[in-house]
This record gives sequence, C-alpha cells and structure tokens, in this order.
Amino acid sequence: MNRYLLICLTLLTSVMLMAAVPADAQTGGITQAGIDKINSEIDRTDQMIERTENAPGVSDNDQAKKALDVARDLQQQAKDKFNDARYAWAYTLTIKAREMLLVAIKLAGSSQNSSEQQDGFVASRLERAADKLERAKEAIEGEDNPALNAIYEAAKDNLARAWEFYRDKRYVPALKMADQVEKAAQKLTEIGSEREHDTGDFDRRKENVSQIIEQISQALSDCGSATAKSFLDEAQKALQLADDLKERRPGAALQALQRARELAMRAERECKGEAQLGQRYDRLQSKVEQLKASSGSLSGSAKDSFDKLISQAEEQLGLADSYIRDGSWEKATAALQAAQLSIRQAEGLLERIK
Repeated sequence: MNRYLLICLTLLTSVMLMAAVPADAQTGGITQAGIDKINSEIDRTDQMIERTENAPGVSDNDQAKKALDVARDLQQQAKDKFNDARYAWAYTLTIKAREMLLVAIKLAGSSQNSSEQQDGFVASRLERAADKLERAKEAIEGEDNPALNAIYEAAKDNLARAWEFYRDKRYVPALKMADQVEKAAQKLTEIGSEREHDTGDFDRRKENVSQIIEQISQALSDCGSATAKSFLDEAQKALQLADDLKERRPGAALQALQRARELAMRAERECKGEAQLGQRYDRLQSKVEQLKASSGSLSGSAKDSFDKLISQAEEQLGLADSYIRDGSWEKATAALQAAQLSIRQAEGLLERIK
C-alpha cells in the first residue's frame, strides 16, 4: 500500500471515530470521560496535520496547501473552544479539520497523478452535490413553505458558485461549497421524507403530481431519449395505481404517488443529460475544427503528433455521439473526457510551437 493511500485511509478512519465519542460529548452534558476523549481526539488531529504536512505532493500543490491551512485554522479554533470549556464545539471543529486534511491529501495525490485527475475529483463532488440537490427538490416539490424554498434557492446559488470556483480551478472553495450544498440537500430531503408519512390530503398530492407529469411531458416533447419516454410512461402507470389504491390502501397509494413523481423527474434528468452532453459534444467538435484551422504552421514531427491527437479526439467524439444517441450517458461522458484530453494536448502542442 503506497504512502498516499495509507494516509487517506488513516484520515478517513479517524473522521469516522465521531461515533466512538460518548454521546454526552455531543449533547452538552459532558462527563470527565467525554472531556478526556475529546482532548485525545484533538491531539490525534495534531498528529494528522503533521503527517499531512509531510505527505507527498502537498507542499507542491497550491490547492492542497490551502486546504491544509484551513485545517490548521479549524484545529486552532477547536483548541480555543476546548480551553473555553465548550467541548462539543471543540470536537466538531477538530473533526472538520480532519475532513479538510483528507481534501488536502486527495488534491495532492490527484496532482501527483495528473491535473486531469484532480479536475475530475472535484467535478465528481460537484456533480454528486447537484444530484442530491435535485433529489431534494423532488422531495419538497409542491410544498408551500417559504422557508424550505429559501433553503433550496440558497443551496442552488451555492452550487452555481461552486461551479464558478471549479472553472477558475479554485478547488478548495469549490469543495467547501459542494459540502454546504449537500448538507442543505440532506436537510430538505429529510423534511420531504417526513412530509410523505403524512397520509392526509391525497387529492391535493395527486393533483400536484399530475401537474408535474404534464409539465415534464410537454417539456420533453422534443427529447429523443427512449429511456426518458419509458420513465414518463411508468410515471403515468404509477399515478393510475395510486388512484386505484387510495380507498383500500391509502399508505400504498401515497407511495405510488411518490414513485410517479420520482419517475417523472428521472425522465426530465434523462433529457437534461442528453442535452448537456450534446452541448458539450458540440463545443468539443467546434474546438477540433478551430485547432485544425490553426495548425498550418506545423510541420515534421510536430505536425505528425498534432494530427495523431486530433485523430484520437475525433475518434472519441464519434463514440460519444453514438453513446448519446443510445442514451448511454456514462460511456458518453467517458468518451467526451478522453476527447477533451486529446484536445488539450493538441492545444499545448500549438502553444509550444508559437
């Protein structure tokens, strides 16, 4: 096991030690055993900071160093809170410090392998946050509650800011924003789940789901995805099932309504995925054409290398186009990433020649 992986596993295991701290240390009724445990955890975080400082790649990566600085600051706050006898706060802060150390290690490890992997790690976190927020939106759909809507809109804005940080290659703030989005999404999802256990007002809920299905059906009229159409058909069947069950089995009827809404939302995501991948395909295809038009100054081995990279990009774009048409989003995404890598290498070759 290499040193990078060992450090990651150590940090991850230590973050999970939250469950091992006495419950009273998190509720405010702190026993002496709880205080001693928290003090021990703070000492352990100090040791982790020292190991992270010496971890491969950390000192050579600006983003990893920023994450390490954030961890140090959180750890100092933890010590200050402990000295002020605010033990629960101290414990929370030292755990957050460990989480940032894990981010630093991941960023450093990614930069050692390649900038593409670092970029991919952060992008995957943002995509995960986006997916959770979309599910949270589904969970509170139709809820006339200004407070919930405000939480959702704030999380949506934070996600937009996270993507801006990502595009500027400011990975640490992007990851912090993604974490905030996920926490907000989790809160909204839990509230939505609690609401679904309320068996009252079936007709209102049914009407709301019917409107959602109708709106999505109209919005997807130009979508060519067979998968999206299948999801929408299943949503209609689930809606009908809910209506059939409402008198005999009201609980099952509500579950069918929830299923109908989820299926409709999945149909919408399928078409959005197709549209987004299609737009990315068009951008990369246009970039290839621009590069080909700018390659007139190349000759000899440089021209051969450039042509090979462009050929690889075009091959991957051809695969991506086929996968998009088939609705194979993961394969299409992988092909587009491979095409983008070849395009960036071709751009770098042109820059060096200039």
